[in-house]
Amino acid sequence: MKRIKNLYQILRLLGWEWAFFRLRYAFRKKTGALKRRAPCKSWTQPESEKVSQFFFSPSDYLEYRTLIANCLGERSNILSEADDVCDGQFRFYQSFDVSLGDSPDWHKNPVTGEQVPAKEHWSALGDFAFGDIKHIWELSRFPWAFTLLRAYAATGDEKYSERFWTLFDNWIESNPPNHGVNWKCGQEIAFRAMACSFAFFGFEGSSFLTTERRLRCISLFEESARRIFANIDYAISQNNNHGVSEAVLLWGIGVILPDHSEADRWRRQGMFWMKHQAQTLIDPNGAFSQHSLNYHRVMLDAYQWAFALARANSIQLPACIFRQCSKAASYLRAYVQLETGLVPVWGANDGAHILPLQSGGYSDFRGCLQASLVSFTAEQSLGSGIWDERLFWLGLSRRPKICLDAPSEETSDHVIIKNSSASLYLRLAGSWQFRPSHADLLHVDIFVEGSPVVVDTGSYSYNDPKWSTKFSSTGFHNTITFDGRDQFPRISRFLFGDWRTTIRVASEGLPTLSYEDAYSCNHTRSIKLVPNGFDVIDRVSGPSQAKVLRWHLSGDLEWKNTGATIESSKMNIHIEASSEFEISLESGWASKFYGVRSEIRVLTCVIAENTDQLITKFRLPYSMNRSN
Repeated sequence: MKRIKNLYQILRLLGWEWAFFRLRYAFRKKTGALKRRAPCKSWTQPESEKVSQFFFSPSDYLEYRTLIANCLGERSNILSEADDVCDGQFRFYQSFDVSLGDSPDWHKNPVTGEQVPAKEHWSALGDFAFGDIKHIWELSRFPWAFTLLRAYAATGDEKYSERFWTLFDNWIESNPPNHGVNWKCGQEIAFRAMACSFAFFGFEGSSFLTTERRLRCISLFEESARRIFANIDYAISQNNNHGVSEAVLLWGIGVILPDHSEADRWRRQGMFWMKHQAQTLIDPNGAFSQHSLNYHRVMLDAYQWAFALARANSIQLPACIFRQCSKAASYLRAYVQLETGLVPVWGANDGAHILPLQSGGYSDFRGCLQASLVSFTAEQSLGSGIWDERLFWLGLSRRPKICLDAPSEETSDHVIIKNSSASLYLRLAGSWQFRPSHADLLHVDIFVEGSPVVVDTGSYSYNDPKWSTKFSSTGFHNTITFDGRDQFPRISRFLFGDWRTTIRVASEGLPTLSYEDAYSCNHTRSIKLVPNGFDVIDRVSGPSQAKVLRWHLSGDLEWKNTGATIESSKMNIHIEASSEFEISLESGWASKFYGVRSEIRVLTCVIAENTDQLITKFRLPYSMNRSN
């Protein structure tokens, strides 16, 4: 009976079109149609050797060296990471290093050691049978290609080209078309082919780019497009970044290989879905369907690659793509802290960074923002900085006009309130066109001088038996839980049911949102801007025996409980209530980077049964407030 109820709810929430796509995929898988549409095969000679124009060439590397020289310390950072790759050290999710030697095992989970069959057709392999499959995929996304190319461009040292092509040969020999886990996901294939496009054109002229390797790379482009074309409707059915990435790559390979017999249909099919995804998944305010700034960047990065390729070949992208991506760029601007490039880590965060073309690391969104503004908006750009490196690689130039600091405003997802030093983001969900990935209604993030102080805890892992569902739960967010339950019930690993929405409430002119759960428990949250901080006013009601308010505090700061106030160098926190309550500073967990957990402090307030209102006062310390 429970399975029937869950199935009914899934159909009601996700729709019959989604169900049709999934049933068709299951039918193809069961009957072997997927194996026939994308059969296991050996590598063959490419059909056509001709390639189109790309958006940069090695003749531009003198300009690149000048750019890097003007960014103090960046050259040494680039070379250090590239030298690590040459020594067999690979960085996962731009976060932690794993030693894999000269010839990595492309079918082994580097974290758990689990081995995936290398000769099975990809459709026969499960998503969750070998630990977190993303740990296997990450290396085969070829993020190290960007690292080696940047070092080669900065120095001209052939050892970086040699290392790339040696790894490339090793991957090709270990992963014939449609064999094994690295052909399972079309999006992973798209990311890999995008990375290889940079290497293919960027190492042009190197003695290690032989004719044989050139043909092998063109074969990789061909087989990547064929694999994506064979099953792109599965990606489209997900209503997320998978469809965007695969559509962009399919179109892009059709452009890169203009004389291929299948190029025309790749371009037509890819462009059809590129337009569809831009118009369907980006809302009128610029928000992306996945309720996640990390996936928002993935979407914009994919369209930036398409824009640069189109521009290099004198192709005009459709106006609807420009219009939607312009909205998405402006939306992102509301969240990026210009001092640091950081953004609130809300929603699903899987460590994806498909164009790592600047120093500053995974958490710095300024490269994406800068390139998006230059590509898709008429006049805006940021000032000069390390984030301009991406403009070089995409063949773009920074516009002279400056994008001013984003004011307090409202997006589709947040009420945003700012003063001279701090920014507060209140999670808004007035409707659900696409499924939520975290149960985080009324969650609050606070930044001071560009750095997070009150934080979202991230995602950590999509397939860890102990942790995979915890980080998305209500208790891991800065909001109130009733009787320890999530705001919406969990149907499966990636799906919540009975989606609740927030409504606006009139409350003395303050921004105020409210929601009610399935058990008639109500949480209403107002935000008051004061000269030296914020007041967060929470009102609760309904039949709940245990109500708990949590504030997850940045692990980069030292927090001290003085009894009346929780203090740090950047924020002091004090709670007041209409009756007695109990607070404590407990240990908790956060994940800044996918696959990595770190301990943080959590301010926990157990609310008495007769308490109906609390006020959490966030104040800048006197010394910081005085300086402003």
